[in-house]
Amino acid sequence: MPTELAPPYEITALDVCAHRYYEAQSADRGDEKLLHVSDLTKCPREVAGRLLGKPRIPFTDQTRRKFAQGFKMEQELLESAGWELQRQGFVLHSGVEIGLWFAGTGPLLGGIRQGTGGMPSEREEEGYGHFWVRDAHGDRYVQPLPLTQVIYGHVDRWFTHPDGRQLVVETKSETFRLTNFSPRKYELPAAARPGHMLQVAAYAIGVGNAPLVAVYYGCRASGLTAEFRFLTETLRAAVQARAEVLFEMRRFLHLGMPVCTPPQFTRQPDGGSWMYKFCRLPRRLNGQPGCPHNENEDALVLPI
Repeated sequence: MPTELAPPYEITALDVCAHRYYEAQSADRGDEKLLHVSDLTKCPREVAGRLLGKPRIPFTDQTRRKFAQGFKMEQELLESAGWELQRQGFVLHSGVEIGLWFAGTGPLLGGIRQGTGGMPSEREEEGYGHFWVRDAHGDRYVQPLPLTQVIYGHVDRWFTHPDGRQLVVETKSETFRLTNFSPRKYELPAAARPGHMLQVAAYAIGVGNAPLVAVYYGCRASGLTAEFRFLTETLRAAVQARAEVLFEMRRFLHLGMPVCTPPQFTRQPDGGSWMYKFCRLPRRLNGQPGCPHNENEDALVLPI
């Protein structure tokens, strides 16, 4: 007796993006020798290992699938947030690349890489990036810099409004905590994670000191969402302090690997750090110490 089958699963553009992201986790991106905005939240020893070309713990299939699932949710959050902001008259700027750097002993500076975010483009020298910087009078000029002397980043979404308002958005996927009252209900987070706040504030400095930033969270298990907004200025000192740590590490990289010093906000009551669970620097490197603190689950199933 014939039966009616369910319609075939429809492959969406978001599924394709997630699949490409899944595949991308299997190989290096090509910018491993550059400092990234995400490095602001990492241990300098792990970052140094990548810059020096040390072996890294590869992702397992399970971890890559989890990344792909999270990436798809983050894209959906971006689409939803973008629709609402554009309905309010904001203009979306996507595909924006930024750089952060110090000029002498002055404050942390930022600019938008040419050819992104609607900025004009011209030919760049090999190994250099040309960044559009806004001066004290609001005028923009091009600053060419060696890419090894900047902290490089890709902004999730940057929104501007004709009335001058700006908002930089970062999306993250997590699994919210279960409530104490029911094993089936999830709690909304009470605050954004400090590392995520630093990242989005760094992007805001990069696009020209956008005054307002937001972190959108999506729960992979429940579909719940949460949003947190901050003033960039309240996070500027923390971003600059972490940037100084990275540039100091890079300056003395020729002397060898720095000590393991995860950011203070990752510290736990027992003195350890939750970042140990995500470190990709193996415990040992060719018979030499890598990072003995590593608690990455992927490392437990790999012969490293």
